[in-house]
Amino acid sequence: MAQEVRSARRVVEDARVVLNTIREEEAEGRRPYISDVRRLVEGGLALRYPEYIQFLEKYGFLTLDRRSNLLTVSRAGEEFAEGDEARARALAADAAFHFGDRLPAAGPAPTTVRGERLDHRFLKLGRIGRGGLGTVYRGQHLAVDRPVAIKVLEGLLEVFRPDQHDEVVRRVELAVREHARLISPFIVQILDQNPSHTPPYYVMELAPGGDMRRLLATGPLPPVAAVRYFLQVALALKVAHAEGVVHRDLKPENVLLDAQGNVKLADFGITRVVERDGTRLRQAYIGYGSVGYMAPELFRPGGTPGPAVDLYALGILLYEMLTGELPGRRSPMPSEVAPGVPADLDEIFDRMTQDSADKRYASVDELLTAIWTSEGICALLDARQAPWFVEPPVAMPGLLAEATGESMAPGAMAGPMASGERPAISAPPSPRAEAAPRAAEAQARPAEPAPRAPEPQ
Repeated sequence: MAQEVRSARRVVEDARVVLNTIREEEAEGRRPYISDVRRLVEGGLALRYPEYIQFLEKYGFLTLDRRSNLLTVSRAGEEFAEGDEARARALAADAAFHFGDRLPAAGPAPTTVRGERLDHRFLKLGRIGRGGLGTVYRGQHLAVDRPVAIKVLEGLLEVFRPDQHDEVVRRVELAVREHARLISPFIVQILDQNPSHTPPYYVMELAPGGDMRRLLATGPLPPVAAVRYFLQVALALKVAHAEGVVHRDLKPENVLLDAQGNVKLADFGITRVVERDGTRLRQAYIGYGSVGYMAPELFRPGGTPGPAVDLYALGILLYEMLTGELPGRRSPMPSEVAPGVPADLDEIFDRMTQDSADKRYASVDELLTAIWTSEGICALLDARQAPWFVEPPVAMPGLLAEATGESMAPGAMAGPMASGERPAISAPPSPRAEAAPRAAEAQARPAEPAPRAPEPQ
């Protein structure tokens, strides 16, 4: 009997937490939606959150508007939440009757996990991961009820002197803005930031699949998966390089994955928070990529590393995905280690990881040409799983006008579309185009129109 009483009291204390959370939301000018309250309290409840809502509603302590999903605490609920012991004893008896053998085991309540509000717009929840400059948390965009990731850069202000903080914050803001302009299905979308917050933070789309490091911890990837990830990262870099943005910190920890397992490349430009415009803020190894993925030129003082450093890191990542190991000076080629790896990937890997930047591919487009013109590599790519466009397949009148507010000049459509010729295709030009397999050619080009039947004479 004493055990049942203690268990019922535990339920009563949890119920008080739920009611007080609703009251706090209202007191701070926020509408207490049932889903928002749940995220704030359910980590510390002994039973499932919906059971408390049903219980409190049944006994008249709150109401739920099922059209708006808003919770309202009743007068009885207000009195109980404020510490009315007579109501607490009565509710404990009701709990024993209502839950019966479903009462939780008696014992101290776990520490309640409460979300932290950021600027009254975002809810910061549990930690996802931690890096050298900050911590990433799971969060919620409250206005639209969207799950997000929130990166809090507490490390920035810990490693720099107080007189450098303003400059560091300015550089963070510029780096995040630069990343936010990169629009690609394979790049993490930046949603918001507040560099003036202490510590600064920015908000991005949530990549629930974790990062590539977690996948590689289980061993090498099948060549089919490794080549697809390799291509997706390359396409992300193509967009960035076209905007003049070099990642400089490409490594498995920054290759995130969405719920379907596709790449979401993250943390563009953060490395340049430490060094920008030739001014080094601190002579420390902060924010740079892991040594195994860094191109040789990153170790040399002076100069501005270009896109070749990203191609070098991607070549290292390719080898690691295929073999499960980082390559060394005398490592065997991928095809010698991993069964099913096309020999053409050996040549691609070797060229991407040359010590001299001049001997690597000149651009991502040149790398993509090598991929599309390799029969062995294209055989690993299933065209049915790649329906997106990397570039517009046809001219799109009005796109520039919509973006800039300028009117489209007469004759702007002059060219292939105006003359009736076939539209330009999105596949990169290739000096070996005639050797490309039919599958790759079909994947790159729009379908030919079917011939019209001859009209009757």
